[in-house]
Amino acid sequence: MRRASKSTQRLAVIGIVLIILVSIFAVFSIAQSPRRQAQKQATNIAEQKVGLKDPTRFYWFDRDKTYYTVEGKNKQNQTIDVIIAQKTGNITVVNQQNGWSRNQALTKVWDEYHPKKVLNINLGLYHNQPAWDIAYLDQKGNLNYLLLSFKNGHEINLIKNA
Repeated sequence: MRRASKSTQRLAVIGIVLIILVSIFAVFSIAQSPRRQAQKQATNIAEQKVGLKDPTRFYWFDRDKTYYTVEGKNKQNQTIDVIIAQKTGNITVVNQQNGWSRNQALTKVWDEYHPKKVLNINLGLYHNQPAWDIAYLDQKGNLNYLLLSFKNGHEINLIKNA
């Protein structure tokens, strides 16, 4: 009798743990759904309207307006970013050769701001100009936001939380 109750308890614990794990996975999947949907839609638009091929990155830029950016290659095999306005669907195409790359922007952040951790980097439009939006934690763990010009890497805006 005692053996059966321990076995039953063990099965109950395993069942509860499995239910918790499945629930966590379901919540995470549902939370990621809008991003996946936006990425799929933006990639389709970039491929159909601009002829983008081999998409490699997706950015969700959310400053004064929301933009979806898909990075890939154009017909000349050059790396381009297709920036799509969420509300209007207006498209801006920038050639990576004509501005700062993701790596250049990150290098500037690490060299000049010495973050503890870079949380994310996104490319979009700020006042109709391409810009890199970088969120990072400073050495004290404070969340900061940096906006760099895509064209020349100059600081457009810095929000420091102390």
